[in-house]
Amino acid sequence: MTSKLSFLRLREREVKAITPDGEVSVKSCRELVKLFIKHGILGFTDAFKALAKILTLDSECLRLLREKLGDKHALTNIAELLSDKAEHVLKEIVSSEEKTFREIGNVLKDYEGNVVIHGVSNSIVLEELIKSKCKIYIPEFRPYLAQAKLIAKALADNGAKVIVVTDNMVGYLMWRGDVKLMVTEGISFNDKLVGRTGTLTYAIASYYSKVPAYSVSYNIIQGISSIGVFLEESIDVKYLSGELITHEKARTLYAHYDIAPLKYFKRNISIRVV
Repeated sequence: MTSKLSFLRLREREVKAITPDGEVSVKSCRELVKLFIKHGILGFTDAFKALAKILTLDSECLRLLREKLGDKHALTNIAELLSDKAEHVLKEIVSSEEKTFREIGNVLKDYEGNVVIHGVSNSIVLEELIKSKCKIYIPEFRPYLAQAKLIAKALADNGAKVIVVTDNMVGYLMWRGDVKLMVTEGISFNDKLVGRTGTLTYAIASYYSKVPAYSVSYNIIQGISSIGVFLEESIDVKYLSGELITHEKARTLYAHYDIAPLKYFKRNISIRVV
C-alpha cells in the first residue's frame, strides 16, 4: 500500500515525484519550483522533504529561490531555515512521521460519516484515510486538477470510497451536513498553517459549520517570522484540460498557497522542527 500511495521518493542524487503526468526526476531547485507551482508535488509535507533534499544537491538553491520567488515566499523561508541543517532535519522528520502522523487514524475512528481532504499527499495520512472506510470528498483543485487526477485515483485504486467535487462545493457540503470532518496538511508556524490554496476558505467554512478541521504539519518553532501569500499571473488559469475557457487577454491571478490561522482548526498534529 505504501508504494502505491507514496508520491515522493528521496534518492541519493535526486527526488522522484509521482505527478498526474507520470514520474518526474528532480535534481535542481529550478525543477523543484516548477513542479511545486504546478502541483506536481502537492502536499506541503512532501514539498518540505523535497526541498530539504534538493538543498543538499543544489548549492545555488537558496539564491534561486530569493531571485525567483522573493524573501517572503514560503519555500524561500523554509530554505533559509534549513540552510546547512537540511540533511539532519530531513532524517529527523522522516523518522518521526510514522508515529506522529498515524494519530490521524485515531481521529478518524472517532468520527462517523464523510470527510473532505485538501492539499494532502502524505502517504501516511492517505493510508489512514483508506483504513477508516470513510467516504472521502476531494475538491478537483484547479487549474491543474492534481487532486482529481492523482490523489482521488490513488485512493480509489486502493479501495477508498471517493467523490470528486468542484472546488466551490466544499463549504456547501459542510453547511448541509454531508461532511463531518476536514483533513489537510501544511507547515505551521506562529499559530498559522501554510497549506495549499483553498485551505483558508475551507477552514473558515468548517469553523462556522461546526465541522472539525484537523491538520498534520511540520511545526517550525523558530526562524520564521513572516511569510507572505505569493500571487502571480498564470496563463494556466485560462485553460481547462487544454481548452481556453476565457478571453485570451483576460488577466489571471494564481496563488501558490494559503495561510490559515490555526484557531479555525480543532487540532494540529505536528512534528516539531527546531
